[in-house]
Amino acid sequence: MDTTRKSLLVVRSVTSAMRGQKLLEQNGISAYLQRNSHPNRKEGCGYALKVGGDPFKAVQLLEQAGIPVSEIREA
Repeated sequence: MDTTRKSLLVVRSVTSAMRGQKLLEQNGISAYLQRNSHPNRKEGCGYALKVGGDPFKAVQLLEQAGIPVSEIREA
């Protein structure tokens, strides 16, 4: 059984998600690009990064790189 915590970090575009995935992986955080199945207006086209571990560390890295996270959800 996988007990690793997974979170979805919602970003505004596929470009931001791709940049974010690369950045997180370079910093030792596993990240997978996925389409947000229920986007709302503030989320743009609705892509998310599924990350393992501490989502707040991942958000901090993304925002320092200019990639805003609009929402954090449990995966």
